[in-house]
Amino acid sequence: MHSNSPQWWRYAASLFVCLMISISGISSLHAQNAAGTIQGSATDQSGHAIQGASVAVISATQVEKRVITGADGKFTATGLPAGTYTVQVSATGFATESKHNVAVASESVVSVPVTLSIASVSQEVTVEAEADTSIAAQLSPVMTGTRHSRPVAAEVALARCSGAIERPPRAHSGSPGK
Repeated sequence: MHSNSPQWWRYAASLFVCLMISISGISSLHAQNAAGTIQGSATDQSGHAIQGASVAVISATQVEKRVITGADGKFTATGLPAGTYTVQVSATGFATESKHNVAVASESVVSVPVTLSIASVSQEVTVEAEADTSIAAQLSPVMTGTRHSRPVAAEVALARCSGAIERPPRAHSGSPGK
């Protein structure tokens, strides 16, 4: 083939197109690998690994990536575009810990160790009960000769049934000696 022949130009053009497609494919693959990674570990205050902790990596635009810690307490969040992130780690029985302003650059790996403290125990117990409409609850104040509010009367009736308290002796009516 001579450089002036039409077949040579067709071949050269095809080769050029294939070369350009290959180059663009490689550069787009390289761009996908340009993302960064946040890795770390979740431990308790004693340094023991926390398995199954939930890790949320949150970008400045509130996009979240969630991962779970392994048996060794370690986690890895990959494919993160360059930027600043907040890393939140939470686990049952522990207080949620947040690490703010974690900077991730392209193709970088940032280490974020997190120590979780035991959650403070504060709970509120609300007890709700429906009114006891049984005959025993209704007659209990009459049987003891005293008046109680319904909840106390129900407690007294239950305590008597279980044998926790003895019944008081019955008051005699009428004249003494009968």
